[in-house]
Amino acid sequence: MLDADSRTMNRQPLRLHHHESVLHQVRERLLTEITQLEQRLATLRNHPGEHAGLMINTYERMIARKKHFMATWQLTDIGPQ
Repeated sequence: MLDADSRTMNRQPLRLHHHESVLHQVRERLLTEITQLEQRLATLRNHPGEHAGLMINTYERMIARKKHFMATWQLTDIGPQ
């Protein structure tokens, strides 16, 4: 078993550029998903069906949660890479 000192010495250095890259990928994925959900909302509003109200409500909640996640993790301020 390793003690705390040897675990610290064997730790690899933090690669911040990897962290930024992952944040950028997550941000882009969320923006794509939000855009797709907004397009589905527009379609549902223009062509209402039997359960359109329920689906609209669900999509609106999903969009709000994704936007809240982005705000919480400060993914709205990441510039393009």
